[in-house]
Amino acid sequence: MSYYRVISLTNSKHTVAEFGTKTGPSNLRKHLFMKHIKEWSEACDASRIKITGTAALAALKAFKNESGDTLDSEHVPFSQEAFVNAIAEFIIAEDLVSKLFGFLS
Repeated sequence: MSYYRVISLTNSKHTVAEFGTKTGPSNLRKHLFMKHIKEWSEACDASRIKITGTAALAALKAFKNESGDTLDSEHVPFSQEAFVNAIAEFIIAEDLVSKLFGFLS
C-alpha cells in the first residue's frame, strides 16, 4: 500500500487521486513528477527505472537543486539528423503515439 493511501486511511481530508483506464502514462508521469517528485524519483531509483523525459529530468534537476547546463552548452548545431532526433525525443517524452491511438480508438 502506498504512503499516500496509508495517510488517507487516517486523515479524511487527504484524498488519493484515481487514474482511469483511459489516462495516458504521460498524464500520470507528469502528476508524479509535479506533485510527488521525491517519492517518484526514489521509487524509480529503487526499481532501476531510468528517467528520460525532458520535462521529468528538468523537474528532477530542480528538485535536487542541481544547476542546469546553460543553453549554450546544450545547443546542438542544426542538422537534419539533430532535427529528427529532437522531434523523436519530443514524441517519446510526451507519449504522443499513445495519445494519437487513444484518440483514434
